[in-house]
Amino acid sequence: MNLVSRPCVTDVRPLRTLAFAAIVLATGCGDSGTGTDSNATDAATTTATDPSAGSTGEEQTTAPTTDAPTTDAPTTGPGVVSYTADVQPLWDARCVIGCHEPGGGGFLTSGLDLSPAMSYSQLVGVMSVGAPALSRVAAGDSDGSYLWHKLNNTQVDVGGSGSQMPVGGLPPGDLATIKSWIDGGALP
Repeated sequence: MNLVSRPCVTDVRPLRTLAFAAIVLATGCGDSGTGTDSNATDAATTTATDPSAGSTGEEQTTAPTTDAPTTDAPTTGPGVVSYTADVQPLWDARCVIGCHEPGGGGFLTSGLDLSPAMSYSQLVGVMSVGAPALSRVAAGDSDGSYLWHKLNNTQVDVGGSGSQMPVGGLPPGDLATIKSWIDGGALP
């Protein structure tokens, strides 16, 4: 009887295949629960020669790749503008003090209070004073929102009056933020 032990050689290919399958299942099933995956790519997989497999040139299947960028998008959806975080600070910086302040006592306020506690409820779905045929903000429709026209100095074109607000206007980036918010549904 030979008591010299032979080294145990274990074939690791089944383990690699099992590990790969677990990774694909854990990371490759990006279904958002809607039945479709917006980042899905062709289901074909690629193969590559595994250099650790020795001279046999065994092929190993690798996971499908996507070219989709990875970003820290807002939790409410890509490109969603937050009224509290993105729009209200614009009112606070340019519109509230001296004009659209609590109590509506500012210069030419039309009774519009843009302070944080009141602004949203006084804008969205409220008929405008300057152009009674339009809402101040029509959710999902910047062109149908009197606020948008006042900000862009087109209020006369839609039956309104007065001058552009705020005096001197807003920078293009601020206007883009407000347009995105309105057109995105004017969510609170």
